[in-house]
Amino acid sequence: MTQPAPVPPPPPPSGTPHASATSAGPTPPSGHATATGSPTSPPQSPTAGSPVAASAPAHSKLNTQNFAWPLAGVGLFIAGIIATLWGTGQKFPLESFYGNPEANAAKQAAIEAAEANRQLEQSARENSALATASENRLSRQKWEDLKRRLDRANNSIAELQTMTAKWNSRLAALRTSEQGKKLAANSTLLDQFAPLAAKPRVTVDELESWSQQLRDIDEVVTQGLDTRSLKIEPKAVFGERVQEILTNADSAVRSQKSDDAGLGLLLDSLSESDRPGDRTLEKALVELDQGRIRNYLTVQAAELKKVRDAAEAADRQNLLETEQKKLGSENARKRSEREVDVQRAKNDADVASEEVKDFLRAVDAARKKRELIRRFEADFPKMRRLLAPLITPGKTELTKDGWRPIHDARPVSLSALTARGILKPAPPHHTFTNMLQVFGPPQNDRDFGSFPTRLLSLEDDSGVRVQKFLTEYGDVLVERKLLLP
Repeated sequence: MTQPAPVPPPPPPSGTPHASATSAGPTPPSGHATATGSPTSPPQSPTAGSPVAASAPAHSKLNTQNFAWPLAGVGLFIAGIIATLWGTGQKFPLESFYGNPEANAAKQAAIEAAEANRQLEQSARENSALATASENRLSRQKWEDLKRRLDRANNSIAELQTMTAKWNSRLAALRTSEQGKKLAANSTLLDQFAPLAAKPRVTVDELESWSQQLRDIDEVVTQGLDTRSLKIEPKAVFGERVQEILTNADSAVRSQKSDDAGLGLLLDSLSESDRPGDRTLEKALVELDQGRIRNYLTVQAAELKKVRDAAEAADRQNLLETEQKKLGSENARKRSEREVDVQRAKNDADVASEEVKDFLRAVDAARKKRELIRRFEADFPKMRRLLAPLITPGKTELTKDGWRPIHDARPVSLSALTARGILKPAPPHHTFTNMLQVFGPPQNDRDFGSFPTRLLSLEDDSGVRVQKFLTEYGDVLVERKLLLP
């Protein structure tokens, strides 16, 4: 901003001895030493008309003018500055040094906006950090929950392995021990023990398969928990498989504990009066199974004999009536009646002929069925252990789409096996491989007996033998409830 030019002081009046008085300087007062060091004379009162009296007023006026004019110029200069600043709306003196107020306000607004943006960015970063930390905590909780269920499943499997080994060892000892002979000699306790011994259980191979699956999942869980930024949650299939194994293992543990308690009660029921017999427990169990099979066959044979006897009696009666109607009476009087009887006899004979044919077909079918059953009874004991994964009741069911869990233990369905192509002819190793894929472990929870759980040799005919047996005796297995329809 341009400052106003200073107002110069007015010039002194003409004729005033300003220059000579200024150059000469004021007259020193009386009583002081002069320039030459001589004391001044005492002040004298000027007399009228003397040169001193004439020059005194002029000297005093000259001194006053020397100071008044400069002061007046300075005052006018300041007043001009104030008037100029007032007219332009500026404040004096501080804001004159900081520039235009609008520019200052704009600068201040920009500074405040930048500070607000900085605070918003800082808040966004903090909120993002909080959200990430929350997601990480949630993911870690899911990983840790899966880890806890893994540990529970491993503990259940370890407990079940111990219990299974103890049970197998206990049963193996009972089959030949003196205590087992006592149990075999007591028919009541033997009937109670037989279902415990034949009950399907989780095999050692199945337990090892479960353990291996849990170890594989545990490696994934360990890596998930070691990750610094936990943004990936565990896949649902891991939790589902762990829960399935945990449920199966816990159920098997509870069942095994119940069986252990039941066996303990049976053995505690043996008294001192129970003496060991000659046969071992193992032999007694085999004889018990054979006796049950004989009883079943006896009942079936009695029912078949009833059907056969009724059919034969009806056939004899039909034949007798047919002969009587054919002979008739030769009495002429009754010719018309005889003709009617002959016609009736002819019609009955036709009916009887069809019945005879049906009977003969039934007799032939029964004969073939007896022969089939005879061959089945001869072949089944040799194939029983090989058919174990199909005829043993289990808690899983084979359908055309795969396996599914069920509540009641039951054998495998023959129609489901047929639908899955088990009975289609194929090379031995292909047949065996297809069987493993359809009803092999681990989806099939049944005892596999002597059926191999993996292909050991291309010449292994286990699959072909099972296929041939099912093709020939499938209906018999269904009739005897060893397979579902």
